[in-house]
Amino acid sequence: MWEEIDYIEKKICTGEGCSSLRYEFLKNVEDMGFAARFVPMLHEAVEQWLFSFKIQSVRLCDGESYTDKNCSPSVGQIHNTAETRRLRRLLKIHSTIATEDSILSEELGMQGSHIVLTKLIRLDINQFHFCEDDQDAIMALQDMACTGAASCSSFPLKFSPYTKDELKSRLPLIISFRADNQHDNSEFIDEKEVTVLIQQVTLRQGAQEDVGFVLWPSSVVLARWILYNPDLIQDKSILELGAGCGLVGLLAAKIQKRGSITLSDFNPIIIKNLKRNIELNSCVGNVTAQMLDFYQQSGNSKNGWIDGSDNKIQESVDLILAADMICQPTDAVAAARTIHDSLSLHGKAFIVCADSRHRFGVEFFEEECRRLGMLVAVRNVANLYDGKLIDDTISMTAGYVKGMSLSMFTVEKIHHNLQSCPSDFMPICETRELQNDACPHAACKSEIEQK
Repeated sequence: MWEEIDYIEKKICTGEGCSSLRYEFLKNVEDMGFAARFVPMLHEAVEQWLFSFKIQSVRLCDGESYTDKNCSPSVGQIHNTAETRRLRRLLKIHSTIATEDSILSEELGMQGSHIVLTKLIRLDINQFHFCEDDQDAIMALQDMACTGAASCSSFPLKFSPYTKDELKSRLPLIISFRADNQHDNSEFIDEKEVTVLIQQVTLRQGAQEDVGFVLWPSSVVLARWILYNPDLIQDKSILELGAGCGLVGLLAAKIQKRGSITLSDFNPIIIKNLKRNIELNSCVGNVTAQMLDFYQQSGNSKNGWIDGSDNKIQESVDLILAADMICQPTDAVAAARTIHDSLSLHGKAFIVCADSRHRFGVEFFEEECRRLGMLVAVRNVANLYDGKLIDDTISMTAGYVKGMSLSMFTVEKIHHNLQSCPSDFMPICETRELQNDACPHAACKSEIEQK
């Protein structure tokens, strides 16, 4: 018993450890998940503790009492019993899980842990005259039960355990990318295989703003593209737009030696899940999650992008990554404006999207970027690296259709004014109306690109 508690305590210190427990308790045929093992342990511990509590209460009612503020050994010392120590540790485990892994916490609640906690929370000790140490111990246990309850997103949950298949569907995805041996990336990639754990949001998608709850095809493609181009993300400040589950940015974080990475989205539920995935992949410190709404960006900012949580301006970045961030025509316009505002001068953005047959509005994105004075190159993903960017991994994503066509957009911010415009282009620029301090003339852009 104590050995198992020791083992669980070591595992739950991180979100990654909690996830490994979820996998471990589903690997055998007879296994029904970690919650099915832990909740009976908690229930037994509470019942045994309550039994010792009742015995102590009866002895007090029969006339036994404490002679001073310290507990008399003859009366039992509730605060120092094996039952109390065991229950204290199990309650701490429950509270830690509620903090580290909301998915597993919900599974515990559905398995009946909330019913057990409620029994302890409602215990009335005021009718008994316990010694000070015992009173403190009992109230501490009740406080731990309350803390565990308060940490849960919903309390109390009714007893309705998940099936084994449902538990498996709630596990984090384990996505492994193998570095291509034909490309010399050893300077940047230490391991031959890079693994990212992705917890998808288990809530039902109820609206378009919930699309980031799950993993989409383009994110797998863009993540693999980074493995072919690890030099592009070194010493860079990077912003992933519409990060969703955060696969692209987290893969970049695992191979970036120096720099910073911000995962962004506009849905608070997705931001919370991004923070969970950052912890799950042990990327806390060099990766952050921040709220960014495309529709708050003007397209003419010179200072950076607007943080949706406090409306403060965040500094522009060197590099933007984005995958499947367009779902409708207005998204294309707003996304282009966001890229313009978020990129520093001469910064680049790499975006992968399914074509307009599967992502409405993508066809407007290139034109809108050019209208804002940015250079755009578009390539068919199937033609890159002999088609190796697309493999079987993509089939585990949401919305994937066999034969789906994906495009990669490379966008560069060449935002320049008359003073900085090369002299060769000055006559051309002077004949055009400048828009947002950019040179929108197609011929000028073409010559700059050739240079």
